[in-house]
Amino acid sequence: MPPTRPRTLATARAVSQLWENRDYHNRRLRAHCGENRIRLADICARLHDQHLGDALHPNGAGATIIAEEVFGVLRGLVPSPTDSGGSTRP
Repeated sequence: MPPTRPRTLATARAVSQLWENRDYHNRRLRAHCGENRIRLADICARLHDQHLGDALHPNGAGATIIAEEVFGVLRGLVPSPTDSGGSTRP
């Protein structure tokens, strides 16, 4: 039996409109960040159907992906203690 998507209270049309809006704004956000050299945690590029608990919200695996993406961006913004000449001890 093929896997089925979890039930949602939203209609198929509403979900489709949400996805279209998300895709439109994500394209604009990626372009803006690229043009202005702003780091972006591009979670939509890594999230797929199996990472969603319903048509919109992440499940546990999706939440892990989001955390990894955000952490990766933040880690790139904060210099390590060795980069600033400080101690490497916590």
